Amino acid sequence: MLLSPARPASKTVGLALATGLASSLLAAGVNAPTPASGTTTTAYPLRIGSYNIQISRPLRQFKKAVKFIKSRADVAGLQEAGGAPRRRYLDGDHSWRIYHAPKLPQVPVIWNPKVFKLVSAHQVKLSDAAMVEKSGQGLMHWNAAYAPVVRLRQISTGYVFTVINVHLIRGAVNQGLPRRDAPRTYRVYRHQVRAVKRAVRGQRERGLPVYVTGDFNVGYVADRRERVRKLPYRRMTSVHQIANWKGKKLNNYGTHIDTDCPKGQAHCGAYIDQIWGPTVAGTSRVFTKVVHSDHYPIMSSYPIPG
Repeated sequence: MLLSPARPASKTVGLALATGLASSLLAAGVNAPTPASGTTTTAYPLRIGSYNIQISRPLRQFKKAVKFIKSRADVAGLQEAGGAPRRRYLDGDHSWRIYHAPKLPQVPVIWNPKVFKLVSAHQVKLSDAAMVEKSGQGLMHWNAAYAPVVRLRQISTGYVFTVINVHLIRGAVNQGLPRRDAPRTYRVYRHQVRAVKRAVRGQRERGLPVYVTGDFNVGYVADRRERVRKLPYRRMTSVHQIANWKGKKLNNYGTHIDTDCPKGQAHCGAYIDQIWGPTVAGTSRVFTKVVHSDHYPIMSSYPIPG
């Protein structure tokens, strides 16, 4: 039996979620279809996007970037989207809905209300505040990290699922291995990855398929190659999540635009932007011709169980 929260009027939902009111919504006894081998699928694929829109870019570029990801996905996780002007723009667009984790508005989940209905939303804590290594030398303060956890129901199929959006701390991992010169940063990173795994497992135990979007700040290829036990590849596969890049042809563009490539190599970015889901993605794209950030937007489509 699915208990749905009362829905605010359509013009006020975006603003209500932006202030964190949605975190008080409750859903109990959710029974959602979970993917399994041999199941039939519907003709209504789930289109999920992720886009880290560099905080230093001007608002006009941010707006273009958001409009682009909305044109390609029906639900998406954004990173570096918490500045006041950016929040006003996102919250002011009543044609889409949004949930900011109240204690970390930089990583909202946005969705098209013509495609999905909100079931519930809340935040989970990924790590405490800490002193970590600063680029170059010395230490700096790093705020506590949170992630939004949003349950949605696809209107056309009734499919209920959870989206978790993350932006993990940078500078902890290099080439799939812990950086020896950043033990404090790596300690925070480990805590964050473990917390993401715990959140995924909690949702799956409720019978919900889970999709984790975001900037993982570790290259998928290197992480898969090294398989360090406390890094995302090992943690996520241990709870039966599958990377959207699995089985896909990957090039040297990656999803991050690196500027310090080796001599003679024009592109050298890694696939640090990822989507982890309960099944293999039907399609996965990096939109390399869209440059509104130092990241490219990504989108993956997933078949929905019948």
